[in-house]
Amino acid sequence: MKTKIFKNVLFVLGVFLLFPLILMGQSRTYNFEFPGTPLEFALTEIARESGINLVFDPALTNNRLVYQRIRNADLNTTLLQTLAGTGLDWIILSTGTYVIIKTSYIKPHLGSFSGMIIDNRTGEPLPGATVLLADAGGGTVSNQSGRFNLSGLINGHHRIIVSFVGYEPVVLDIHIPNGENASEVIRLNQGYIQFSPIVVGSTRPMLAYNLQESETKVLSSWIAQRGNSPIQTLSLFSGVQKGRSFNDIHIQGSNRTEHRLFLDGVPLYAPSNNLFLNDIFSPFAISRISVDRAGFEADKGSFISGKVNLSHAMASENSGFGLAQADASQANLRAKLSTKIGDGRRFHIMSAVRSSLWDLYQNPTNSRLIENWEAIDPITLSLMPVDKTGNFIPYTLLNNDIVFNYLDFHIAGGVELNRFNSIDFSFYHGGNTMDTQLLSGVDDLGILSRMYSATSSEWNTTMAQVSYNWLASPRSTVRIQSGFSLSDYNQNYSMISDADILAIENGLSDSKKLLMALAENSALAITQSDRNSINHLFFKTDFDYSFSPYHALRLGFNADRIESQFELNDIFYLETQNNQESWLLSTYVNNSIRFSKNWLLNAGSILTFAANRSEMYVEPRLSIQFDRANTSIGFWSMRLSGGLYRQFINQFDISTVGPSAALPVFTVWSHDNNFAIPKAYHGVLSFSLEPSKNTALHFETYLKYQPVNYITSYTNLMVEQGKERGGIQAFAEITDARNAGFSFRFEQRLINNSLALTGGYDYSFSSINMESRFGGRVMAPWNEPHRIQARALIRITDTFSAVGNWSTILGRSWGFRQSYYDFMRTHNVNNIGPFSFDTPTQDRLKNFHQMDVALMYQPSLSFAEVEVRLEINNLLNRQNEFDWNIQQATESNELVIIPRIYPGLTPNVSILVNF
Repeated sequence: MKTKIFKNVLFVLGVFLLFPLILMGQSRTYNFEFPGTPLEFALTEIARESGINLVFDPALTNNRLVYQRIRNADLNTTLLQTLAGTGLDWIILSTGTYVIIKTSYIKPHLGSFSGMIIDNRTGEPLPGATVLLADAGGGTVSNQSGRFNLSGLINGHHRIIVSFVGYEPVVLDIHIPNGENASEVIRLNQGYIQFSPIVVGSTRPMLAYNLQESETKVLSSWIAQRGNSPIQTLSLFSGVQKGRSFNDIHIQGSNRTEHRLFLDGVPLYAPSNNLFLNDIFSPFAISRISVDRAGFEADKGSFISGKVNLSHAMASENSGFGLAQADASQANLRAKLSTKIGDGRRFHIMSAVRSSLWDLYQNPTNSRLIENWEAIDPITLSLMPVDKTGNFIPYTLLNNDIVFNYLDFHIAGGVELNRFNSIDFSFYHGGNTMDTQLLSGVDDLGILSRMYSATSSEWNTTMAQVSYNWLASPRSTVRIQSGFSLSDYNQNYSMISDADILAIENGLSDSKKLLMALAENSALAITQSDRNSINHLFFKTDFDYSFSPYHALRLGFNADRIESQFELNDIFYLETQNNQESWLLSTYVNNSIRFSKNWLLNAGSILTFAANRSEMYVEPRLSIQFDRANTSIGFWSMRLSGGLYRQFINQFDISTVGPSAALPVFTVWSHDNNFAIPKAYHGVLSFSLEPSKNTALHFETYLKYQPVNYITSYTNLMVEQGKERGGIQAFAEITDARNAGFSFRFEQRLINNSLALTGGYDYSFSSINMESRFGGRVMAPWNEPHRIQARALIRITDTFSAVGNWSTILGRSWGFRQSYYDFMRTHNVNNIGPFSFDTPTQDRLKNFHQMDVALMYQPSLSFAEVEVRLEINNLLNRQNEFDWNIQQATESNELVIIPRIYPGLTPNVSILVNF
């Protein structure tokens, strides 16, 4: 049986290795009848029919006749048959021109062009930049370390076009010595106006619009620094939906648990959703973000939704650099150092640290947000162990205390051993704590009844990696990387009923002192302790080989060891423990074929061996792209891609329902061998149009079918006593999902590139089968059917700039608190009064509208770059709904919906000094 599986795997792998070559050879076929036709006329007919530029000396074709019947032959075969017996052959010049020569003619030695593409301002490598032969149509892309190879180039001069999203393209005239390798470090300048960090996608045009040498002159650019999370820049990215918190990201309608976050190629696992308060990274430690969405290629990995890749600001050619930033919530410091350490060697290092300022200054916006989130909900409380009355208990806040702190540290650097060999390393640690205490009371006919609740949460994430980047030969590059990530989360609940509060109170009339006394008497409390962790150790190597300017091969191997565990105690959920350890061995192959400067085909596959299952899994991928420049409508690019996608490490969010639990969910992972591997089929069509150099339009539509998927099972977590409490069946259930949608983006630069406008619309349809909870298929809780966004970034003067962002979201459903659908319905509370929890897709929230404005002052100073930023979030002070509670009206005691809302108008001032 295993032999048969192995043979099948080899067959599939062979098909995907040979498929691009077969397609290239059979891209177009020809039929000719040459019954004694003069060779000159035959060659002219072939050139006319195929559209190639073919030249020859008429003296070579004199008195030569062709007797051939050519049927369904490609161009190479056609020329071979036509020239058979004539003593003639052909070569292809770098311009793409075919030249007829004598067979005895010694063909020139073929050389190559290799190098590295970097940011001219920072010295950082640019992965995924396009390197294109201007006339012949061949080309390649730079790898993860910014390196590239173009082999099989004829001796002489060539024109090279280098382009990358967010940067000005460059035209180079290079000379290839006789059979030798030319190499160069290519520096690109960032675009005129944009945000930092730069966000790019996996789908990029091969060409640059209307590229002329006069357009590549270096112009002064302006980079708008981002004082908040780098993840914020994703909100304007096509197909990416930022949900109800900064860590709540959805890629093209998929759940946030279905994509992976990477930092410098290391997978990170966020063990908790951080509400709206902060992200897990220092914003000034990250220089670039890329997003791999539906239809991504085999070298990107195994994920049913996609990847978000973040890169540290790792390189600098300046001798020294420092940055300091502070606002009402946090302080950031960053420093860089670059120095020569020998002949051709350079060492560079960056360090960044971020800390909350909660102990010094409690930001009122964040404080109000936490208080609003942890407000006692009478419905949920009625089922809690402290008072299972089944009735409303209209508690009101008497006193509370909140502590929220975080500290993260980054270090990244490397050693350039020579121009094209380097060692890079990075380390990150982020620690977060949130402690909330809540004392609430209810006055029942003059008798005060109280309840105390406290939640202590701590979560940490650590990663480290080292990689070696090697330009192994003029045709090949090698990248070797090893690293690990660790994440853990601990959450402790404490709840004290009124009877025990009376025993502790002992005459204390001040609610603040009583709150402190209750915190010191946790022994009397009903307690629960939840914890989880995941450790991921990996080794990987990537190998790029350039056969010619038209054909490149990328191979890779990964070895991953994953260990995870979590534990739930028995208050809100049944006691559950889960400990897992897995080994995954995978290899991928990706063929990149360029038929011409217009056509690009990528075909590949991933093979993954799951050691704990002793099974092999195959994921074929295919994409084809066509670009046209200088047409009547400008430059345009179209790409069709798709394939099979699997996921071997699966994430599950579990709702927190404690009265003082401010964090909405915590996360657990599963990768054992007791369940089917989730899989998805992707199909994507994208189209880009640039009618002018300053105008761009982007359209994309996608379809994703997930026949095997998993969701958190609250039935298994809370009421299914008979379930095995140590496996995935204790907290998950199998389902299927469907996602479809499209997005449109418009970009325009005006007023001599001093104004950048961006607008877009996203439509998303995401449904999931929840038969066990709602009797069938429902709209996904995170789905936002209609999303409209616009941004204007203007440089008013050399020192004063402004940014405006507008967001509109229509059609949101699942309006009640998530715990109503998860916690209440599982306990057979399907409705409260006139309000039902059976039809979540009909519980429609009001439309979301928000405008944010930032004003930036950047004075010109000789010793430093200074930016003073005033940010006003929700300028119009919209009362946008987050979700709903059900409470009793004060006057009538009727049941009414009380919405929890996003923060209103929120000003924030930050100061940044860059020296």
